[in-house]
Amino acid sequence: MYRLLAIATLIFTAAASTWADDLNTFQWQGEMTPGQTLTIRGLSGNIAADLVPGNQAQVTAVKTGWRDDPALVKVREMDDTNGPIFCVVYPNGIDTCSPGSMSFYSNDVQVQFTIHVPAGVRLDANTVNGNIHATGLAAGITATTVNGQFLFSGIGFARATTVNGSITASIASMDWTGAARFTTVNGSIDMTLPPTADVVLHASTVSGTVSSDFPLQVRRPNGVSCSTDSTANGVIGAGGRDLNLTTVNGSIHLRKSQ
Repeated sequence: MYRLLAIATLIFTAAASTWADDLNTFQWQGEMTPGQTLTIRGLSGNIAADLVPGNQAQVTAVKTGWRDDPALVKVREMDDTNGPIFCVVYPNGIDTCSPGSMSFYSNDVQVQFTIHVPAGVRLDANTVNGNIHATGLAAGITATTVNGQFLFSGIGFARATTVNGSITASIASMDWTGAARFTTVNGSIDMTLPPTADVVLHASTVSGTVSSDFPLQVRRPNGVSCSTDSTANGVIGAGGRDLNLTTVNGSIHLRKSQ
């Protein structure tokens, strides 16, 4: 009986482990399988993610502060059926895993996340004040920030929303269904697609212009699609999947990769 418990403990420890190099650094490593989602819920600080070989996901969070003590800010890991969730917990009761606790925020500690994601694992990255960078995540990414920009390279399906920040993204894999969406209020969108891309494009801005390296098959009366200096709605290639690009104050550039 005791031997079985010891073996089970060893297996669990090998599957996922959490440690800290010091009070201001959080580190986690664990096995993840394709189809799972790794979730980051931050408040202040950048998030950077890339693709890693093998099946071991890695999360490193580095805390820095000027007025407030970084050691008092904690990173908490929660297990979920879809994959691990990492939250930032501040000493004044703010817990990013509990949105109702975030009505008051007066702490200057920033938590910078660096994430290594195995192939086939999706990323859900959230912060309020910070940029989000992702490279090589073909399985998909959902990202939100308020004051920050997105820089995505070699990704697949994505949904990204910011308020104050630009969006620069290159999509390498078009092997997805549904509607990809990139939205900002104050910022431009610069999107690069493969030359053989097949999408239905919906692009619009209020104060800015829309330009495309791709010829658009603009369907008019029945398909109710149109194109002006500030909108572009039409089919690229064979169509099929939707790509929505929306900003208020900024231009939209759709580019063809070389």
